[in-house]
Order: sequence, then C-alpha cells, then structure tokens
Amino acid sequence: MHIDTAIIPAAGRGTRMKPYTRYYPKEMMPLGDTPALFYLCEELAGAGISRIIMVVSPDKTGFKDILTGKYPEVSFEFITQNSPTGLGDALVLADDALSAYPVHLALPDNIAFSDKQNVTQLLEHAWNSTGQSVRALISIDDHRSAKGYSDSGTGTFWKVRDDLYQILSLKKKSREKTLADYSLPVLTAIGRSVLTDGFFQAAKEVRKHMEHTAESGEFDDREIFQHLIDHTDLFGYLLPVPVYDIGNRLGYLLAQKALLADVM
Repeated sequence: MHIDTAIIPAAGRGTRMKPYTRYYPKEMMPLGDTPALFYLCEELAGAGISRIIMVVSPDKTGFKDILTGKYPEVSFEFITQNSPTGLGDALVLADDALSAYPVHLALPDNIAFSDKQNVTQLLEHAWNSTGQSVRALISIDDHRSAKGYSDSGTGTFWKVRDDLYQILSLKKKSREKTLADYSLPVLTAIGRSVLTDGFFQAAKEVRKHMEHTAESGEFDDREIFQHLIDHTDLFGYLLPVPVYDIGNRLGYLLAQKALLADVM
C-alpha cells in the first residue's frame, strides 16, 4: 500500500537555534544555498507524496506563499496552531484534516541528503511489513557527531531483525543531555515516522487524560508513543542513511559539513 499524505509540524519557535530564529524560521535556514524545508519537500515529493499538511504558528503564514505552486505534484494545506502547546497538540489538529491512514510524520529539522535511498520510501516499506506505527531510528557511534543530537529519542529497543526493532520504552526529554552523554554506539528514534489511525486515537486519549487530571505544559508526542507501547506495538526501523538534526547549532553545522563534502 502506498501512503500519499505527510504532516510537517512547523509551529515551533526554534528555541535551540536562537538568535538566528529571531529573524527567520528554522525551517528556512539555508543548507548550502537551499532552505532546509526544500530538501524535505523534495524528498516527500520524490516518494510520491501528493498531499502535505503543514501545521504552522500564526507568525509563519508566509509558508503558504513560499510553497504554493513550487511542487506542482503536491497539494499543500495549512493549519494554524495558535499557541505553542506541543507537537502532540499539533498532530491532533492535523488529524481533523485526515480522511485516510496511515500518514507520514516528517519533522522539518530532521534532514537527509541521500539521493539513492529515500527515507520516506524506506519507512513506507517498513510499515508495509509491520502494519503498525513505525519510527525512524539511527545509530550514532562517533562522539563528535553524538553532540549534535539530543537524547529525546533514546529508550529500550528489542531487535526483531537487522533493521527492525520493537520499541519497548522511550526516555523522557532532557534539554541538558545529548547522545554524547551515553555509551556509544547508541540507538535513537528521530522525528520521522509512519503513523496509523491507532496513533491518533492514542493522541486523543492522552490529551483527554491530561485535561481530566488538569496537567499543564506542552503536549508532546513522546506521551503518545509511550501510550502506544503500553497498549499495542510500536516499531522502529534502522535507517541505512544519516539524518541530521538541524534544530540545534552543532547538528546544523554537521549537516552543512556533510552537504559540502558531498558536492566537493
């Protein structure tokens, strides 16, 4: 089965990239001479994605002018997230516009440059083999590179086969730690996934629980994925290509270095 819809959450404030993001969105930070967002959109279009739903903040409405007509094979839709209430909330908003599942989730600060292996297509193949929600995994074995990734995707993974894992638990986010604080090599989930209807049902249940218990703060995707783990199955697919977290300064520089090495 082919997946034709992707969600790009782009309502974040770019806190980790300040002061640069005071002047323009992190999604438009240049990689080489190309805005980072264009690499992601080209990857999605190359995988046969025909519909992209972008969740944006009120001050990022300019994406509509930038993207409309740029990729003729892709229809863009824009949903406004009025306050920074977290990725989980953004996905619940996007779910209101969905008519079929599964869908791709593609965070715009996770960028791959591979021309030979399309990350979106690889995840679709993994979903077709499991029938469950699948997160992209990467393995980091270099200490310098590890500093360019937060530890938000670490957890406990059970190996099913060489490239497929069952995710048994996910660590709570820590803004202080990077993967360099862990014994290497380290496996981590990143912001690329295939999400089934079960994920969105879990999102609604988690949000309802938060409202019932009067919990405050951001509604993050980690709670939704953990709910899936607790009640059904969540898988991880180990990517054979690097993906860079350009939402932090070192990750952004590592992406620039990789891009320059590829064209030199």
